[in-house]
Amino acid sequence: MERKQSMMTTLKSQVASSVQRWFDLPAGLPAQMPAAQTTLFLTQSHERHYHVTITFDAPPTLLQARGYVRPFGEKWLFVSDDHRLYRVFEPSEVYGLQRVAGAASVAEAD
Repeated sequence: MERKQSMMTTLKSQVASSVQRWFDLPAGLPAQMPAAQTTLFLTQSHERHYHVTITFDAPPTLLQARGYVRPFGEKWLFVSDDHRLYRVFEPSEVYGLQRVAGAASVAEAD
């Protein structure tokens, strides 16, 4: 009886962990930003000259880079710090956007 109970507990935990792996994002990967929030953050990043980390596309093919964004007609232009990556994109292509910690912003002239 005890052996059956032990086997059932083991089986239950294995099934639970398998199901959890199917539905969870990898640890450390935040959920995709809502469209309205992405647009707002892009606008603020440009206006306030923020240094940002931007993540394009969606899992498992994520492209993450640091640099600056600015409007480019109806779309946006991202330029990486080392100027090796230039990308014209729409806000819907952005998976995540965040300001780089400790980066000083450029003060605007009055």
